[in-house]
Amino acid sequence: MSLSASEMHLKTQVDELRRRYDSLTKRIAALDTDIGRELDSERKLTLSERRADALAERDQIAADVARIEQQLAEISATSTPYSSQADAHVATDILPRPSMAKLNGKQVAQLQQAILDAFEYNELRQFLLTRLDRYLSHISLGSDLTAVVFDVITNAEREGWTENLLDAVANERPNRGDVQDLCRILRAVVQSREP
Repeated sequence: MSLSASEMHLKTQVDELRRRYDSLTKRIAALDTDIGRELDSERKLTLSERRADALAERDQIAADVARIEQQLAEISATSTPYSSQADAHVATDILPRPSMAKLNGKQVAQLQQAILDAFEYNELRQFLLTRLDRYLSHISLGSDLTAVVFDVITNAEREGWTENLLDAVANERPNRGDVQDLCRILRAVVQSREP
């Protein structure tokens, strides 16, 4: 399977954006630690502002990655059919299926934060298995919960089980009004974008 120059360029962009995303995730985690330790309220405010800026930049990167992956999928769909079934299988492992994606970058970030606020790592692992019959270790091997939750959401988007994830999160946290509201809003978005 040979890639065109435009595909190579887009793949390079995605790789670079993913590196920046990972770097920002680490910086946000470090800022979270510093904020938790800081006693000076002015310094804490400065750190919180830096964290907000890093989150906004990371959200933009996530949106950019989704946009580029959509372009890659469109290029792939219009290129010559694969010569063998094996080649087709490899391609689906490399490229996501953005047509399944229903949420934009900002919505992914909102859901990510809601899940981070509602679950610890072990709770998330158990929740995915008992509610959605999915092993977290098959989705993400990351040690940073922020990155793990992002992997869960993007996996759900790619594989088409975002609506099930939203329903399960809402059912798991019935007393969290903020989680309930967000899941209801995002569920409506998902349903409105179904073909």
